[in-house]
Formats: sequence, C-alpha cells, structure tokens
Amino acid sequence: MDPHDSSSFLAHFMGAITKETARRLPISRVRAICRTVPSVTLLSSEAPVLIGKLVELFIADVTYRAGALAQSQDRISITLDDLHYAISRIPEYDFLNILLAIKDDSNETGAQSV
Repeated sequence: MDPHDSSSFLAHFMGAITKETARRLPISRVRAICRTVPSVTLLSSEAPVLIGKLVELFIADVTYRAGALAQSQDRISITLDDLHYAISRIPEYDFLNILLAIKDDSNETGAQSV
C-alpha cells in the first residue's frame, strides 16, 4: 500500500474500523473547542459529530503515513521526524509546517538555556 495514496489510506482506514476498534473523540469536547472560536455563535447538533470524525480521519492519516515511514526503516515507534516527513509530503497539510517550525524553535531555545 502506497503511503502517499489518499484513496488507499481511506479504504484501509474505513475497512479497519469495527465497533471494537473505533476510537471516537468525545463530542462534548469537540463542541467545547468549537465554542472557543469567537466567530462561532451557533452550532448545529450535527456539526460537532462531523468535525470529530474529520479530526479522527486527519489524525489517522498523519499517523498512518508516519507509521509507514517508521516501518520502512524497521522501527516500531513513530518519531517527531516521521511526523515532519509525513506532513511535509502532503500539500494539504502545508499549514502545519509553521507549527512544526515554531515547535522546533522552542526546543532549540530550551536546549540552549539549559
């Protein structure tokens, strides 16, 4: 399975979900996070459910791609470098590169002050 092919990931992800293995984000938590956005004044009952599912798919996609890289290097743990690689390979996730750069800068600053 090609780790860069979104359609194969989605088919794999949806096929792997069973009632026993399904991990769901708490809808109440998703709703609370949505309410912290000042521009959100009204929230339908379906919106947190859909947002929660999209976040689950997003997390699964990034970890699947990072895990594929770790497996290709005969490792069982996903590292921050694996996540960097997975995010940098997906154009839709370019917005995360700035967050990773901020995290890297804070790690370097913390290491220098010790």
